Amino acid sequence: MKRPVCALVFCGALLWSSAVLPAADFTVDRSFPAAPGGKLVVKTDFGRISLRGGAYEAVDILVSYSGRDSQRVQDALQLEFDSRRNEVRVTLDMGSSSWWSGWFGWSKRRLEFDISVPEQFDADLKTSGGSI
Repeated sequence: MKRPVCALVFCGALLWSSAVLPAADFTVDRSFPAAPGGKLVVKTDFGRISLRGGAYEAVDILVSYSGRDSQRVQDALQLEFDSRRNEVRVTLDMGSSSWWSGWFGWSKRRLEFDISVPEQFDADLKTSGGSI
């Protein structure tokens, strides 16, 4: 008799958590025309940067976030894109919000930059919290 009750409680908790805690994520997708010989500059306060070169005619940037406080993070992030004379700049500033400062707050958050560039494209990449 205890097994069915435990299974019922577990299923109920699972359903409640999926209804109350929706998937928390967002993406930002940008594309800029570019040609070989250009430059990409990325400066971010947080996140992993993945870069690949190939026979592309544009710089394609996908910024994706997954984790808790999705809307709050999206509202607080200062994400800027700029493209001039075959140079693309991406800047992400986390701002000065104290609610997410510290190492423990980011342990359940993931921010990624997936970028593709044309061949023979210079890259200047900097992240203060993530891998390249």
